[in-house]
Amino acid sequence: MVTELYEGSLEIRRQAEDMGLSPEDIEFLVSQGRLSPDDIALQVAHLGRDRLSLDLARPCTLGDGILALSEAERNGLDARFREYAGAKTVMRFIPASGAASRLFAAWDWYLHQDPSPTRTELKTLAGSESQAKACLAFLEKIDSFPFAGEALDHLNRTRGENLSSLSQWVDKFGPQPVLSVLLEAAGLGLREKPKALIPFHRYADGVKTALDEQMAETAALVLNPQGMGQVHFTVAPEHRATIMAAGEQAAEEFDSQGKKIAITYSEQDDATRTLSLSDGRLARDGEGRPALRPGGHGALLENLSAVGEELVFIKNIDNVVRREELASSLRWRGALAGLLLECREEIHAHLRKLHGSDPEKAVEAASHYLEEKFGLSLPDTLRRAGIEDRLGFCREKLNRPVRVCGMVKNQGEPGGGPFWVRQKDGGLSLQIVEAAQVDLENADQKALLAKATHFNPVDFVCGLTDWRGKPFALRDFADENAWFLSEKNKDGKTLKVLERPGLWNGAMAHWLTLFVEIPLELFNPVKTIGDLLRPSHLG
Repeated sequence: MVTELYEGSLEIRRQAEDMGLSPEDIEFLVSQGRLSPDDIALQVAHLGRDRLSLDLARPCTLGDGILALSEAERNGLDARFREYAGAKTVMRFIPASGAASRLFAAWDWYLHQDPSPTRTELKTLAGSESQAKACLAFLEKIDSFPFAGEALDHLNRTRGENLSSLSQWVDKFGPQPVLSVLLEAAGLGLREKPKALIPFHRYADGVKTALDEQMAETAALVLNPQGMGQVHFTVAPEHRATIMAAGEQAAEEFDSQGKKIAITYSEQDDATRTLSLSDGRLARDGEGRPALRPGGHGALLENLSAVGEELVFIKNIDNVVRREELASSLRWRGALAGLLLECREEIHAHLRKLHGSDPEKAVEAASHYLEEKFGLSLPDTLRRAGIEDRLGFCREKLNRPVRVCGMVKNQGEPGGGPFWVRQKDGGLSLQIVEAAQVDLENADQKALLAKATHFNPVDFVCGLTDWRGKPFALRDFADENAWFLSEKNKDGKTLKVLERPGLWNGAMAHWLTLFVEIPLELFNPVKTIGDLLRPSHLG
């Protein structure tokens, strides 16, 4: 296995030795399918290099890479999707493996203060400490949160009190007991729950979690005339059982309404985990073995590829709206899907002609379509080439997965944005770009990144089958050079962490892409618990 890893690359061998990767480490990693020799060699190469940056040409703007749809166009495209959904099964794909711990960073900060600050002391700290400011904002609206009722009942029952609100608890005993009962296992245990199971919304008939709201959107968006819908959640192994139990309970609610939602689940494959470095040496676990970390959301490309569906919606678990607000957002998502169906029909028509009896005419039409629709120009070296070369180019470029991506106006939210990116052959392609993919020491590239007018809310619809109806092997369309190198802190040490090409970045780099402006109202993420105070979540 050692020979297999190093074959043909003395440079990789040198890099592996420099970072302390021994033959015994390689045997350990390859055993039980942890990593393949090829994957180890690839990871060593990426860990040993400087960050590989994209070459930004310009940000996408309305009319230049981003489409604007009129109301009439949206209605027509939505109707097209509804007709399709009446005859086919459609799936929603929801990455739901994230833990909720990041939501509560400010509360954790508070509980680690000794002594615990009073509300007055928090006000003083808020001028220089962002976590103190976040705690104060929470305390001011504490009874508005959907989990306030359960926390109040727990406190009164276990502490022998009969207070009427959490605010009264804070006034009488300070923030500490309230935050403890919310976070810790003896109380609501929110800290250890997956984000999918955090209560997001309060209704007259009870509280609904993020997972419940995703189920409601599934029931409204992709049910066929027989009342059947599909949703797939990617989950962390430690949360699978609890999420499956919650999914079954939610499905029973909709089943009682005559809406049958088939739920499937998957976990990130262990073989997609990655190596990392600590002070230039291979990071190791407590037993001295090479430590393996989750490979980032790009590892979910294999999960997406395995669903085997023709048309799939992708959305993050925490981007939900209240049920009374669903109707408007669903029409927009139907329009995105209708645009994808229209685009795929055009692509398939061109591919049939490219395999037909008039290749010269077919190549001319397909070349024009690629440039007009996707900004993909025939390279200069091919313009004077023979018909077979030009035919091969058009067939290869058109026979790819397709995605239509909603983009919202840039309001300073975190996340990547849409850009025209310069390719090695000098051409341009439409890409979703994260800051980690840009050389921020290059003033021109940094300035282009700052000029982004839109950002990516992760609101996609994807076509995953080719013109003959066969599922694409999605890995074939990833950019294997687009691995991320990031820094993370673990146990007081800084790790150089390797992540696979991001699911909507490098993992989809060679897809056919359309960007469409959608309203900001469709983007309602919950990245910190304070986001639940937004009007779209409070109702």
